[in-house]
Amino acid sequence: MANRLKFGIYKDSSGYQISVPPSMTTSGKRERHFFRRLADAKVKQKELKANHQKHGTSALTIKAALAEDATKAQEMLAPFNVSLVEVAKEYISRRKAAGSTVPLRDAWKDYILNLEEKGRSEPHIRGHERTFKIMPGWFLDREVASIEGKDLEKALDQTIKTRPVARGTTWNRRLRETRSVLNWAKNTEAKENRGQKKAPKILKSNDQARKLMQIAEEEGCALPFALMLFAGIRPSGELLKISLDSIRKKRIYISPDQSKTGTDRQIPISENLRLWIDAWDQETILPAQWKRKTQAVRKAAGISGEQDILRHTFGSHFYRIHGEEETLQAMGHTSFRTFESHYRRAVSLERAQEFFTIAPGGASCAAPEAIRVA
Repeated sequence: MANRLKFGIYKDSSGYQISVPPSMTTSGKRERHFFRRLADAKVKQKELKANHQKHGTSALTIKAALAEDATKAQEMLAPFNVSLVEVAKEYISRRKAAGSTVPLRDAWKDYILNLEEKGRSEPHIRGHERTFKIMPGWFLDREVASIEGKDLEKALDQTIKTRPVARGTTWNRRLRETRSVLNWAKNTEAKENRGQKKAPKILKSNDQARKLMQIAEEEGCALPFALMLFAGIRPSGELLKISLDSIRKKRIYISPDQSKTGTDRQIPISENLRLWIDAWDQETILPAQWKRKTQAVRKAAGISGEQDILRHTFGSHFYRIHGEEETLQAMGHTSFRTFESHYRRAVSLERAQEFFTIAPGGASCAAPEAIRVA
């Protein structure tokens, strides 16, 4: 059995001294503690004995591999005069501060949602979405805290198709967008958002939905709003890409090139949406001055800055009538999690059925039957 260290107190010309051997210090170097008063030295002696009893005993059973790693690490740290414990504490602190358990893929999606909630411009949001789509998978799967400058440069180089890689305007723009995601993922707001996932916002009532469509009719842009509200078409990208030919069939087909996620989907056309389509007398889905009109309608309806509120309203009501599988296909999602967490109890079946009766001119059509009550 190893001798128990006594941490003796020695008197010298300046006062009292306690010497701690290298084997018992975190720095691996002998330490000396000096005190003017004997009482203070005894307090420190008691503390050292307690720590040795608590940690020193367990250290005797440390695994050989761990001891070897610790020795190597201490040698590497020697020029910096810091201990393994100090380095470990700093590492843990940095990892926590940087959201170490969050993959960049998830952080990027959260960041886009944050931009939408704050009402940032559509071109700004779409730029971040485009860059997200072309980023290599290995990079998006990395935890935010583990990403270094060389990783970022390598990933950006892989997004450039020309060889040799030209780090010009496009490369720099993608760099700015990626850095904005990384910086946001490390701040307090992002960590709070990750810990408090909010349910998607939907319209408060069917009366609000009717009022919205009435305003859209008055502004001459009823069809695009009907497609967002009664088919879940995304307001940016998808709405800009689909044509009248895409919506004159039994189902609306969104191709991979038109979809935000790069996957295709088919959306059933409800009876009331068919009436909105048939009532449209313009040659294109989007009317002239669409940007001004959509902002005016959203402001008048009280949904300014709520980028996907109409799509989420559609998902909540459609899900209540058709169930999970149909809604997954119509919304273009791949997981049931969103529906289980948010859409399942968002509205009643009666409200969902009445929602799909909203027709042009303030009229109502027949309510759909529940194919599969969710």
